[in-house]
Amino acid sequence: ITTFTVMKRLLLFSLIGLTVCAINAQTINKKRVEKVRNSVVRIIVDNSSSGTGFFVSPNGLMITNNHVIQPAFIRDPQTNLITGVKKIMIEFNNGELLEMGVVDSFLNDSYVTGLVGDFILLAPNTQTNKKFDYLLLGKWADVHDGDFVYTAGFPFSVKQQIITTGLFSTKFENIIKVENNGKSDFVKRKAAWLDMTLNAGNSGGPVIVMKGNQKRDRVIGIASFNLNPYAEQSKNLAYLFREATKALDPKLMNADKAVSLLFQSTAQNSMGISGAVNLDYIYLRLRQQNLIQQQKKLIEKF
Repeated sequence: ITTFTVMKRLLLFSLIGLTVCAINAQTINKKRVEKVRNSVVRIIVDNSSSGTGFFVSPNGLMITNNHVIQPAFIRDPQTNLITGVKKIMIEFNNGELLEMGVVDSFLNDSYVTGLVGDFILLAPNTQTNKKFDYLLLGKWADVHDGDFVYTAGFPFSVKQQIITTGLFSTKFENIIKVENNGKSDFVKRKAAWLDMTLNAGNSGGPVIVMKGNQKRDRVIGIASFNLNPYAEQSKNLAYLFREATKALDPKLMNADKAVSLLFQSTAQNSMGISGAVNLDYIYLRLRQQNLIQQQKKLIEKF
């Protein structure tokens, strides 16, 4: 065997080794699974499953979507102002329950910001000595189109945590309409499309970018929405069918329920394209309050 042949073989084996290492680095391994299992919880509002949340500090500070917590807000029927908050519970992977409350600023000065960004902060309602597993936050700039990402959540209100993988596809800015205190405004929001199957109940889950190994992984967004071009059409068809059956034989009401369920399942089903909102506002806020040591860890202080 010539020296040239030996060098070619060594080069080939090196390339194979590098490829295997790269594949292993982007695998949802046991450490990643254990981390999200312990850091991600199911959110229950007024005894009904509402979505997903995740811890970002050892003393129980939690992030979820604003729209996941909206059903908990008690509002004045005339002014629509928030006058109270219903009971918010979280359920851990082991079935343990804990009552949570909304961080005060998200009921006051940060309310509109949370509404626009579709995020909100929660904290334990009573003092606890429990140390929580938590996920590290990153910045929107830390993730790029084509990066591998993963999340965990409770789609369709299942009690078992579902872990999902996919690709961070495309960043974009969209204009959303915000209504608050009788006023409407249009504002920009940074978001991204994900090549990932998410469904109702995944909302509020962490979108984590893989960075070679589990210790370098960072939460860069929150699972917030999905793309379903048939959703609005299905809702309209369900309404039209319901109105039509009212003028017909009452026996058709059972058929109405069946068809409504069909339309509802179509409206809620994921087409495999989902979306995330960025967390830069919360990242910067926690960093200012010394909750984030850049590139290191969250410290216990809030």
